[in-house]
Amino acid sequence: MKKNIITLFTAILSIAVVIAACSKEPQKTATPGGGDNEGDNPTPTGSYDVTASATIFGEGAAWATGDSFAALQDGAGLTFSTKGSGSSASFSGTAPAKASEKTVWKAVQGKGVTVTNNSIVCSYLGQDGTLKGLSGYDYVVTGNVTGATPSFDFSKGTRLSAFVKLTVPAGIRTIEFCAGDWTISADKDKAPAPNPSAIGTAKLSATSTAGQAVYFAVPAINYTYTGLIVTVISEDGKKSQGKVFLPDFTEQSGTTLEAGMSDLELMDRALPSEAADFGDAGKWAPFNMGAKADPKTIDEYIGKYYTWGELEDHPNHNYTESQYPYKNENGWVEIGNPTYIVQSEENQGNSYDISGTMYDVARVKWGRDWCMPTHAQGKALPNKTSSAWEEDYNEIADLNGRVYTSRTDDKQSIFIPAAGYYKNNDQKLYSLTTKVQWAGEDGTYWLSCRNTNTITSNSAILYQTAKTAIVTFRYRNDGRPVRAVINPSEE
Repeated sequence: MKKNIITLFTAILSIAVVIAACSKEPQKTATPGGGDNEGDNPTPTGSYDVTASATIFGEGAAWATGDSFAALQDGAGLTFSTKGSGSSASFSGTAPAKASEKTVWKAVQGKGVTVTNNSIVCSYLGQDGTLKGLSGYDYVVTGNVTGATPSFDFSKGTRLSAFVKLTVPAGIRTIEFCAGDWTISADKDKAPAPNPSAIGTAKLSATSTAGQAVYFAVPAINYTYTGLIVTVISEDGKKSQGKVFLPDFTEQSGTTLEAGMSDLELMDRALPSEAADFGDAGKWAPFNMGAKADPKTIDEYIGKYYTWGELEDHPNHNYTESQYPYKNENGWVEIGNPTYIVQSEENQGNSYDISGTMYDVARVKWGRDWCMPTHAQGKALPNKTSSAWEEDYNEIADLNGRVYTSRTDDKQSIFIPAAGYYKNNDQKLYSLTTKVQWAGEDGTYWLSCRNTNTITSNSAILYQTAKTAIVTFRYRNDGRPVRAVINPSEE
């Protein structure tokens, strides 16, 4: 593409964007009749050229030799590549069957498209974080066109993407964000379902500076209930930060959300390779959320205290019911997925689980590789490992806690400090205090599931003292640490 003209119109919450639909860089041309595996596509019955006229989307933009777009011919996929230039150019492709005046076409323009035998997939992987780079992911799909020599006018097509302008902290190279692929078939354009496990990535060309604006495209879908989770990660993977945004883009394709993370300080992040593997109990991180990778003090070992479902700690340690966002005048608000069944003496029946969701501080802050431990993993940790209480750990006075070691490999070991907790209950069931309670004597760590439907105020914790380590349940608005585990869906 010779030119890409991008014009931004600023609004209160969004920027209307007009983006040239073609990239300067030529796309990879899919081979008709071929795919990732032999037999994915039909064998062409004849090879010949089909000429198409295409007007691209975006004022002042032009086609250039090597530009391409994908199309469905009577439901079978192929790729056109240009033989001309200008705002309208001629294209050719090898079709799986000879076209006629009754042939029905559908075409898609955008950089990250792949063609299969009967559909076109639009991916959001591999973005570069630049404003210019958005043009390749501004997917535009035409309606059905008929004829032996079709003409596709992308300026009248439907745009599938929305855009995010994100200000970031210094020192990041990778952005992870909820995405998913659009699938275009002859009869429908299937939007991806909002899913925190469907991840797009953008790799910056250089390490970010503080407050730098980066850009990425996402499917124009509704993230209100699942959250648009965005995690920024340093080049070595040892620092990260995350946040959740709740835009509804279903009626805002082609618009831009301005979002900010530059006010957040990067936190230490464990590499997946550093997790201790305890088999059925999961793979556990070597340090707490908000703690230091190389701690020297008790506070650096303990990290931050979170309520169940919140993503930030409370600097003033005021963990009261009245400030807890998931309790209101109608009671305790359900969050998470009511699909996790807990079978235990303490809790039987349906429960709500937040592992891997926008309420999971490990998933959001450390990215797709990590999540909060489940009830089953918390219960298995002391049952499937050898554990021992240690005092003055690493010769640090009053740093007490439990060491968990694999029974088959003593190199697989973690220390979980007795961090205590913050209990600020404004119903006066307990004393109202901003001081940590039972530090050095017990450790109470959040797990990802809530108690049964009849006890909505409680969620599961891993409770450990010098005498025991068990799973039980406590008030959701308490301030407690979190120890992450490897997300099983990413293994």
